[in-house]
Amino acid sequence: MDDILRRMLAAEKEAEALVQEKNAECKKILEEARKECLQEQSRAQSELAQECEAERTKILAEAEQEKTARLAEAERQLEIDVQKFRSQAETILPKIVERLAGNENG
Repeated sequence: MDDILRRMLAAEKEAEALVQEKNAECKKILEEARKECLQEQSRAQSELAQECEAERTKILAEAEQEKTARLAEAERQLEIDVQKFRSQAETILPKIVERLAGNENG
């Protein structure tokens, strides 16, 4: 009977040691998984930041092109307006000068 109890105690100790060993292995695996997750998260954030910067650069370049195009169109329209004004002024100015000259003589 003593022999059976000793074997049971030995088996219990072995089982407890095995449980502790497996718990330690689980903790180690869990810690490694956490580290991998943090590294993956950091990598993903870095990739996202790079993608965002690339998109921001693209949007700014497009906006700059649009601004340049709009300014060119505004300058073109301004030049048309200036030409119209000059044409009208060339037509009206002699008449104004003539009337002013007529008023001075009259």
